[in-house]
Amino acid sequence: ALTVNHIKALTQRFKLPADAFIE
Repeated sequence: ALTVNHIKALTQRFKLPADAFIE
């Protein structure tokens, strides 16, 4: 599973909404 920090890093890097990773 991804941690919150990983999700934040991914969303900032790829400019994606956070809920795209949170299902």
